[in-house]
Amino acid sequence: MFIQTQIGILNRWNLAMLKGKENGQELNDTLSVAKKIKSFKDLHLDDRLIKSVAKVKWPKPTLVQAATLPLSLEGKDIICKSKTGSGKTGAYALSALQLLLKQSPPVPLSVVILVPTKTLASQTTKVIRSLTKWASLISVVNLSHCSNSDSMKTVLLQDPHILVGTPASILSAVKNASLSLAALSLLILDEADLQFSYGFSGDIAELRQSFPSVKQTILMSATMSADVKSLCLHLNDPVTLDISSAAAEEKTLEQYVVKCDTDDKFLLLYTLLKLNLVRGKSIIFVTDTNRCYQVKLFLEQFSISSCVLNFELPSNCVAHAIDQFNRGIYDTIVTSDDVQNKDQNVARGIDFQCVDNVINFDFPASPEQYVHRVGRTARAFNTGTSLTFLTPQNAEKFEDLKKFLKKSSDQTEEFKPYNFNMSSIEGFRYRCKDAYSAVTKFAIQETRRKEIKLEMMNSEKLKTFFTENPKDLEVLRHDKVLKPREIKEHLSAVPDYLVPSALKANLKQIKSKKKKNVDFSKKRIGNYKGQASKRKADPLKSFKYKKGKND
Repeated sequence: MFIQTQIGILNRWNLAMLKGKENGQELNDTLSVAKKIKSFKDLHLDDRLIKSVAKVKWPKPTLVQAATLPLSLEGKDIICKSKTGSGKTGAYALSALQLLLKQSPPVPLSVVILVPTKTLASQTTKVIRSLTKWASLISVVNLSHCSNSDSMKTVLLQDPHILVGTPASILSAVKNASLSLAALSLLILDEADLQFSYGFSGDIAELRQSFPSVKQTILMSATMSADVKSLCLHLNDPVTLDISSAAAEEKTLEQYVVKCDTDDKFLLLYTLLKLNLVRGKSIIFVTDTNRCYQVKLFLEQFSISSCVLNFELPSNCVAHAIDQFNRGIYDTIVTSDDVQNKDQNVARGIDFQCVDNVINFDFPASPEQYVHRVGRTARAFNTGTSLTFLTPQNAEKFEDLKKFLKKSSDQTEEFKPYNFNMSSIEGFRYRCKDAYSAVTKFAIQETRRKEIKLEMMNSEKLKTFFTENPKDLEVLRHDKVLKPREIKEHLSAVPDYLVPSALKANLKQIKSKKKKNVDFSKKRIGNYKGQASKRKADPLKSFKYKKGKND
């Protein structure tokens, strides 16, 4: 009866839209009912999906899932605006699987999911496979990693039920691998705003010629504009849901802004991390890849471990770095959201897990970019914090950001001031200047070349070794020191006399924690017998590449 009541409300709201009488109160009623859903059983999903959801430990439907699933199961076209990390992937994945389980038997190539990046395609495929634990008759393939038409044809011979890929990869399969989409019954566009901004609108327009006229379409986006809506001109009287304003009421994200001069940013970052003012897993956002390495090399000199997410590296290396961060092997990632090419991995298409903090070291270029950055934390039912460094040069952008958030969320977004007394940390300034001066343009370029060369060697020569020894792969670290000769030992310690009295308690916690910590690589290898045995256990030092006849 509960679910019937919800469906009735959604139908009435959809009918109002069909008549051109969009009623905000009806939408509020819909969201009000959705908030009362406490279990996936209330959504009348297939029992096999209920068991799979329990297996992946999703506690209850998120608001976007509770609001969209009843509509999608009725076959409605949907345009849904909801913030990054709100559970959109789970919403459309369950919709697709429920549709296929209703078919008897499931029809191959019934579902196509378009995503903006290869990394997001991999993550979406992984989520769907995790939900087919008790529905193994349904298969899903990721076309975005197929390098040529032959590999696409091989994959398509399996008659998969769900295709996941970027618009470019799906279009390539249609053109070069003779993929027919005549059986398509559900089309899903995820992160539609990114697909448009990455230049996929032309590919989608060309793909439309291959889509059947009778199909269901679900469009998910963190931000909505006229450009995004143009991606789906062929929708059939879509229901539009704006979950962002309702989700904002839950206040899982705390947003702080700290005013500082440009010259103080590195000093402030050092203090936040070294004195344990920022705790937990953190993502530091900067403008571009060079800036990433500038920040990493600066932190390196104070023995602050961090990993650069560099999308010039092999994709398997990037995926491994993300996996290690998600598993808590290291706590800090430095990344940017600039786009190398439209099919490249970017930070906004990555499913970072359990992120406590997002630090906007460099101010985002646009309000939409800010939305995607902070969407890396406070995902689903978790809480998170964002801290934005605001310099006088970005004051106008900050006002534009506040106006954008107020307009898009239908409420005033609160930025709490992070009142930090810069005069109390003046004693650290000379240390930071010393470290910053060592990070030259030449040092950054040399480091980037070194890491690319090293990771490419690892990817090629150690591929067979790691296939036979999968546990040794876990020993590889992506937060290793890149410029050991530049490290000055005296900078790693924090003299007590330089620490403000109010922060000395934090420093004591750090020191006590270090005494208890065990090096992760030692723990994984299980070897404590000295340098020789450690060297032997390290696959990068123990592996010997034997030349063949053709070398």
